[in-house]
Amino acid sequence: MSKLALATRLGAAAAAALLLAGCTAAGGGAASSASPSADPTVSIVAQPDPNHPDPCELLTAADFEEIGAIPNMSDGRFVGSLSGSNRSICRWEPAAEDLNVPRIQVMLAWDLADLSERRALIDGMGAETVDYEIEGASAAFASQGGRTIGMTVGDYYVQVSYTSPTLTIKTVRPANKALCEIIASRLA
Repeated sequence: MSKLALATRLGAAAAAALLLAGCTAAGGGAASSASPSADPTVSIVAQPDPNHPDPCELLTAADFEEIGAIPNMSDGRFVGSLSGSNRSICRWEPAAEDLNVPRIQVMLAWDLADLSERRALIDGMGAETVDYEIEGASAAFASQGGRTIGMTVGDYYVQVSYTSPTLTIKTVRPANKALCEIIASRLA
């Protein structure tokens, strides 16, 4: 297996782990129970919390086109299966079912704005994080070379994940930073 293919697979696996980080108990997810009589159902949120910004309205098709590295994205789709009482998640995918094009996921969380806790959770999963500068954010960190950026904007923790099986970090990093700065300006 080539180094590029291996790096791509490792990056995709790490991105999946980060996306799941939003679903952990530390991230405000449902508490688990070892009781055999516990109800194993998962509550799926049908729409974003009306008391907070809709993450699907934080980015537009024009934003993706302006950045240039993200062509032909569909409208954002609210992901109720990953959203909860303290977070809303939106995902943008390519208009075509081409697995070789990027996907963007934005998690907007409230009651989770402690960036150090979120960062420690990601570090604990083995993904190295580094301080990052995002205009409009009071604090930010990046992991996976900038594929995932976590930031605090006002009362919100925002996590933006840019997954692409074909684009290099040199392409993904500035595009994801630009997306984060757009989101920060809209939340300000």
